[in-house]
Amino acid sequence: MTDTDPEQRPTASDALRKWSELRGAIPVLKGERRPRPRKEHVLETVAFVAMSLYSFLVNFARAFSDWLCGR
Repeated sequence: MTDTDPEQRPTASDALRKWSELRGAIPVLKGERRPRPRKEHVLETVAFVAMSLYSFLVNFARAFSDWLCGR
């Protein structure tokens, strides 16, 4: 992906296939929803993780509620 010679880089479909393989190997609860900067402040990381957890719990509760109600 980072080769300077464009002929040596994978095609978009190859890159997507490889990304899908890598993403599938990461457990759902450990998967990050965003790329993080290398020098991100720890408080910023905590805030994003808290928002991600909140979003996950809300979506899970909705899906569980829909499942219980048969929607």
